[in-house]
Amino acid sequence: AVVSTQRSRDEEGISRDDSLADEEEVELATPPEEVELVHANDVVVALRKFVEDHKKLVKEMKSSTFQLEESKHRDNDSDTIYWLKLASTIDGKQEKVWSSLLDGATKYYHILSKRSGLLSDVDKLTQQNGELRLLLSQYMNSRVNQELEVPPTKVMQLDGLLKRN
Repeated sequence: AVVSTQRSRDEEGISRDDSLADEEEVELATPPEEVELVHANDVVVALRKFVEDHKKLVKEMKSSTFQLEESKHRDNDSDTIYWLKLASTIDGKQEKVWSSLLDGATKYYHILSKRSGLLSDVDKLTQQNGELRLLLSQYMNSRVNQELEVPPTKVMQLDGLLKRN
């Protein structure tokens, strides 16, 4: 069966073809006399069957294009040579060097991790020290200390003098 293309006219009245070719004819894949119409109640079922068939066809095409060569046609000698060369890339001496380097790097990492923990401890202690110094200066400068018979500042001065001598 043949379907002719639609023709339309421009604003100037010139006839042109909508499908870019003059009087092009398109042949259908199935002749109209062989096409069965689907009843309106069976459209959904027919569409599902079409989609399933299409998925199966696509799956078969994908699996057929990506099949490996059969093992009887494959030359395994080059594979064996490749793996033997790969196994002997690093000799025993170099392997010992690399394993020693790995051991040293692991020990160094553990030392740095401990040091990092200690640094955070030092930061906390420094902060506590500053807070304690602030509290001590507040207590030393309070009026209560000046009203005492023996103020703590005088005792601290005497302790400092005794320690120097």
